[in-house]
Amino acid sequence: MDDAYNGSVSKEVFVSTIGRLEFAATLATRALLIPLHFSKKEIKQSDYYERFLNCPTNYEAFLAYEKNTRSKRDPDKFYEAGYDQLRKWNSTNKPGNQPKPGSEHHPP
Repeated sequence: MDDAYNGSVSKEVFVSTIGRLEFAATLATRALLIPLHFSKKEIKQSDYYERFLNCPTNYEAFLAYEKNTRSKRDPDKFYEAGYDQLRKWNSTNKPGNQPKPGSEHHPP
């Protein structure tokens, strides 16, 4: 995020990096869930259990899976907008608008 804020990484690299981080986190979560034995009732109550268990372990397949299972959010567009916002915050941080030492501006 700092690299995006500073403009030292392209939007494409930012989106790709976040996608790979999400993929790794999803696989780690999936690995934690596999050995657990939830009841059918517990599984039915979860919006995420089957999404994690059915997640492909191939990155390219994961990208397609994410777009199909997240009907309300296109991950690429979401992170592209995040990149644009980080760059905008940086461009508004002009001399005279600099935070005082010890109160650095960190975007949420």
